[in-house]
Amino acid sequence: MANQPLCRLDGKTAMITGAGIGEATARLFAQQGASVVVFDRDGSGAENVAAAIGASDGRAIFVAGDVWDLRW
Repeated sequence: MANQPLCRLDGKTAMITGAGIGEATARLFAQQGASVVVFDRDGSGAENVAAAIGASDGRAIFVAGDVWDLRW
């Protein structure tokens, strides 16, 4: 069992805020099978994280925005 991937998040979608600290979480969730939305004020940072996940055969998109902006 220790050698098998967990895949606990297959078929799930996770929205991760913060391309800095959130990067490790986004990568972990993607490794466990989740589709990931990386949401960050820094669009280029979020784009880089999503691209890295995609390059590792994961599924990710990025959204640039501020979670404190009530217009969302």
